[in-house]
Amino acid sequence: GGYPSGDTLQYHYTNIGKDLYHDRGYEFRLCLPPYNTIKWLEIGVPENDELTFIPVSPEKPILLYGTSIAQGACASRPGMTWGMILQRSLGYPLINLGFSGNGRLEKEVLDFICEIDARLYILDCLPNLTPKSKDEITQLVSDAVKQIRATHSSPILLVEHAGYSNALADDTKLQDYIRMNEGAKKAFEELQAQGIKDIYYLTREELGPHPDAWVDYVHPSDWGMETQANAVERKVREILRIPEGDLSTTKPVTQRREPNNYEWQKRHRDILSLNQSNPP
Repeated sequence: GGYPSGDTLQYHYTNIGKDLYHDRGYEFRLCLPPYNTIKWLEIGVPENDELTFIPVSPEKPILLYGTSIAQGACASRPGMTWGMILQRSLGYPLINLGFSGNGRLEKEVLDFICEIDARLYILDCLPNLTPKSKDEITQLVSDAVKQIRATHSSPILLVEHAGYSNALADDTKLQDYIRMNEGAKKAFEELQAQGIKDIYYLTREELGPHPDAWVDYVHPSDWGMETQANAVERKVREILRIPEGDLSTTKPVTQRREPNNYEWQKRHRDILSLNQSNPP
């Protein structure tokens, strides 16, 4: 297809006729830009075809609270932000509250987060806490977990700072992320000692960042985004008990291979709605 640009972006796709696969059509996912605002949007389809929007899933979402890294800087395209990669891999709705330069574990933001009944809360704010001391970070992380736990019993995952690409050449950067991670780890250990349940911790070593996986000193490239998404996915599958095997037959996938029987996603939504209105 063609992709002319200007003040209005246009994407024209070819060879997507519905009869190329089966007569029930295709499912598409539109990923909107993480840093720009869409003023208007038009979607065209061939004559005599139709476009149907898939309803929002009634599944409880995963909530991600983070920084510009979570928001999507500097992925090459919206679908390569690590939250979007994670959402596609797990199949659950994901609410991305990544705030560029403003992921600071602020009480007011957490008040809003507590209004959302999530399946899992992921806190990934350390890259925006650089000016804080180790003790201040410990207090912020501890307060954030307690604030969420006062309202919700869902698991909470704390993510360490992945580090800086220039940390080996700049000792200040090295000490910065070491201090932040030590503060977060101390909070995690104290919370566990206090008997707070269902809190989990993802270390920098588990994140496994590569020196070539950044576009600057801190923001991941597409490779870095995928690396982080994969690391978080492994931990989330462990937390939510949704294991994935090595064989293709043990990896969950979205399929539409029986279009003449029923739409299984619609059936799944109907069953969830029934269970909510008439608990078994």
